Amino acid sequence: MKKFLSIVLTLSVIASYSHAQILRASIGPADIASKVRVYVQSSAAIPSTNISTLQFNLAISDAITPKPTIVVYPNNTNFPGVTWQINTISEGGYYHYMLTTPVAPIIVSSLNTTNEVAVLDVEFFGGPAGAQNVSLVSLPGGG
Repeated sequence: MKKFLSIVLTLSVIASYSHAQILRASIGPADIASKVRVYVQSSAAIPSTNISTLQFNLAISDAITPKPTIVVYPNNTNFPGVTWQINTISEGGYYHYMLTTPVAPIIVSSLNTTNEVAVLDVEFFGGPAGAQNVSLVSLPGGG
C-alpha cells in the first residue's frame, strides 16, 4: 500500500508541474520616443489560458526632474479587456511605476515559446525622460 501511495503521489506532483508555465517579460521601443512596449514570452506553448494576474515594474532614475507621469495603452488584441492599475513610489534612487491587473483572471488567446507578445505600451509625460531611460525591474516580493 505504501508503494502504491508513493507512486500516486509522485505522479500527482509530476502532473501538477507539467502544466506550469513561466512568463518572461521584456521591454523595447514603441512607435514614438517617449513610449516603451512591454512584452511577455511563455516557457511553453499555450493555445488558450487564464492568467491570474500580471505585474510589471518600470523604473526611471529620480535624478530626472520633474517626475514624469505615465499613460498606459493596453494591447487589446493580445490581452482583450485587461485594465491596468498604476501605483508610483520613489525608492532606492528611482521612480517606480508598478502596473498591475486589478481584475482576475486575464484571458489570453495564445502564447508560444518562439514569439514575444506585446502586452501594453507606456508613454511618459512631463519630464525629460525618454524611453531610453526606462528599465523593467524585478523587486523582491513583487515590490
